[in-house]
Amino acid sequence: MKIKLILDTNVFLLLYEGINPLEELEELFGGRAEFYTLKPVIHELKKLSGKKGSRKGRAASLVLDSGILGRVKVIEFEGRSQNVDESILEYVSSNPEFAVVTLDAELRNRLKNAGIKVLTWWRSMHRFSTG
Repeated sequence: MKIKLILDTNVFLLLYEGINPLEELEELFGGRAEFYTLKPVIHELKKLSGKKGSRKGRAASLVLDSGILGRVKVIEFEGRSQNVDESILEYVSSNPEFAVVTLDAELRNRLKNAGIKVLTWWRSMHRFSTG
């Protein structure tokens, strides 16, 4: 059985730190992970990549140029809000078969409070785990 994962923007930015989040998640789930993201995440990466002088801008550019997004299915969902976190929360609330992968503590807490499965990268352990 495949594990459906929705990836937040900040998960992709781990690539800038030398961490390939897709490989790490595939290892965690024994190759059973399916990767998804929402269209607003792609928009946010493109917006961030325009800020070349910032660390996040360079990280987003690396993500967009790396080809990693070719392994991720993009869900055409905009949601009622222009906010990426709100769109993720809205989408998974209606699609409980997905778990969310995020580094955002506030989003992680909101998802957990809504009963949604969440994974996060624990820098201290150098691995993904339930948040």
